[in-house]
Amino acid sequence: MLSCGFAARYPQRVAGLITLSSNSHFVANEANPAALDNDLYLGFLDAFRNDRYSCLKRFSGLQAQGDKQQRQLIRQLRSMQLTLDNHSGAQLLQLLGEIDNQQALTQLGCPTLAIFGQADALVPVACGDQIAGLNSQIEIALIEDAGHLPHLTQPETVIEQIKRFLERQLYGLDKG
Repeated sequence: MLSCGFAARYPQRVAGLITLSSNSHFVANEANPAALDNDLYLGFLDAFRNDRYSCLKRFSGLQAQGDKQQRQLIRQLRSMQLTLDNHSGAQLLQLLGEIDNQQALTQLGCPTLAIFGQADALVPVACGDQIAGLNSQIEIALIEDAGHLPHLTQPETVIEQIKRFLERQLYGLDKG
């Protein structure tokens, strides 16, 4: 979401953009009702402030939800070392809820690929449809049987989508 905002604000500095499981707005609003429910988001904020380890354990489950390799992914996520302090984590969660890329997405002038997991519980496929409706130049790629982290469970498929996108852009970029 940060990269999208940067690309819209500084188009002369960005030749292309690839997003992964990214939305115009993480929390549901009138313009993006398919995003994460506001009450669920606020619950995550409170839970993180009170007990970040339990919150992150629950978040791991949501990230893996819907993925064909859900159990393995949950184990992988929960085994990762966490080096995030409470204050920084709460600030990042707050920022995630505040970023609104609705306008930025309409302004993107660079080639853009938005990759989504077909069964993502955090950023549903309907969000991809909404993004495509904002800017017809944005390509949408769906990864079958994937949740929020297709790059972890299906890296070859994600890499193949990126390679194809880059090949289509090869002669469209100003090499100078």
